[in-house]
Amino acid sequence: MVGLLVSCALLGLAGALNVDVEHPIVFSDPTRQLESYFGFTVSLLKDPGFNADAWLVIGAPKANSSHYAHSTINEPGVVYLCKLERNSECQQLTLDDTGNVRVSGATHDYSYTDKKDHAWIGGALAVQGSGNGRFVACGPRWKNQYYQGHYLMNGVCYWLPGPKDIHQNAGKLLPLVRRGN
Repeated sequence: MVGLLVSCALLGLAGALNVDVEHPIVFSDPTRQLESYFGFTVSLLKDPGFNADAWLVIGAPKANSSHYAHSTINEPGVVYLCKLERNSECQQLTLDDTGNVRVSGATHDYSYTDKKDHAWIGGALAVQGSGNGRFVACGPRWKNQYYQGHYLMNGVCYWLPGPKDIHQNAGKLLPLVRRGN
């Protein structure tokens, strides 16, 4: 009984908090877009290996991309990679370097027309907790313009092997686009 009372008394003194309120690291939208929803999704990404760097993957699903191929796309959404250290600048990831284009498979087993306007890319993020540091960023409102005026809102996901590969095109995952799937 005494042990229980001592445990309860010590439990009140052992308040744990994992947020540093005295020396915070604050990130804001590098493009200063007020309505970008910067920080709508946030995931912690750590490079594999000993003493590896830590990064934040931050989604801004209503942001306009600064990539030249996206100049005519309205609010596709953007994903940023921010090194977790003081005075660090966030880098915009170019997950897809094409605009709203028509794509056909070599064997004609699929075709779609990108409609990336208001796709909310960065609206959902997933990071592999261990291993090689892969991550996925999704745009749940991506549309396939099937015919003129006829859209299928399938959504899209892009995946990268890790933060060291941010300058390559990401893999593109499109549900319900291939025939027979």
